[in-house]
Amino acid sequence: MSFVSQVLSCAGQLEAKEIQGKMDLLGKKMEDLKLEIYEVTRGKYVDFFTQKLQATSALVENVEKVSGDLHDAKEKIENDVQNQLTLSKEVLTNLKGDLENHKCVLVILERLLQIQDNLECAASANKRHSYSEAAASLLKADVLLGTPLEGYDDIEVLMALQTECCVQKQKLIFEMTEKWKQMISWSSSDANSQSKSRQVFQLELTSGGNVLSEIIGAMETLGDLESTLKNFGKRLISDLFKPCVVNSTATVKNTPENIVIVTVNNEKTPVPPPPKQMYMNVMTIIQVLEKYFSDLTVQDGTNFLSCVGRQVSQELLELIVKECLTPAIPHNNKDMAEFEANCIEPTKAFQGILVNLKFIPEDDNALEEFVKNIDVLFVNKKSQDNLLRARALFQNTDRRSAILAKIR
Repeated sequence: MSFVSQVLSCAGQLEAKEIQGKMDLLGKKMEDLKLEIYEVTRGKYVDFFTQKLQATSALVENVEKVSGDLHDAKEKIENDVQNQLTLSKEVLTNLKGDLENHKCVLVILERLLQIQDNLECAASANKRHSYSEAAASLLKADVLLGTPLEGYDDIEVLMALQTECCVQKQKLIFEMTEKWKQMISWSSSDANSQSKSRQVFQLELTSGGNVLSEIIGAMETLGDLESTLKNFGKRLISDLFKPCVVNSTATVKNTPENIVIVTVNNEKTPVPPPPKQMYMNVMTIIQVLEKYFSDLTVQDGTNFLSCVGRQVSQELLELIVKECLTPAIPHNNKDMAEFEANCIEPTKAFQGILVNLKFIPEDDNALEEFVKNIDVLFVNKKSQDNLLRARALFQNTDRRSAILAKIR
């Protein structure tokens, strides 16, 4: 029982004892009154004597007096009860207000404790390179800090914890980015150097146990994975895939240490390679990526290579169609059989391999549309060639006419 309950109980017991005493006194008077009524009634109706009439008057007075005492007692009881209720209501109201204040303080303290625990857990996990655990703890702390506390948003220690959470988050992202660069490193020769006849692009993929898995999981938790994939995809296109698609001199070499080296001649106007050669070079690069990322998945279970493919496949396929396949379309019918063997069939096989590796989705039909429309594309190219020859012929005719006119 609480202190307040004990006080109220004690006060109630004292009042009840006083009222009980009065009620006992009234009970005694009632017993005396009943005896008097019995005697008067008996004397009046059984042993009628004249002197009993005086007793009857006295009895009436006694009844009225007892009735008055009962009325006074009733009022006393009602007043005392009302006073007790008023006092109890005020006390309870004050206690309720104190309780609400204590509850608010308790909620704040619990919130601060949870945030502090998560920040300490994140710092400890980061030291152990358990990046996923650190990211999860920081996310929980960030959610707690983002949940408003009505009337208590300006607490100094809360603002300090928010700053600490932000610092730890940025520190974790920086460390993971540096680690990513160490494990997935790029290098290239100076593209603007005219003294070099060849240009070399290199991607080195370093094995690191489950560190890369930890980095990918943590980046996804913190919402930083998409930007990392985007930057990685840009380098894949510019340094590896594009040279293989647009330059026939491109050679691709991969080593057992997961190093991919693409070398191309430094030419002003490179000639695209035959489609079959281009597909072989591109597949060499993708197979190295598939081997390196084979055991890595994101939180929804998607293979990491599929995530890479989602970033680069559309641009890669458009590049292949525009820069390699379209220029390879023959100018006459006699070359169509060779084109079908060296382009159409390899294109179908390449499409199937990318789908099986889940590098592209099954409904991606960029290459399939090219194969289906090859006849239309052939006619269009032949028409363009005829137009170019006609334009050249007209230009030559105009020059001859001008020369003859000057001679005359």
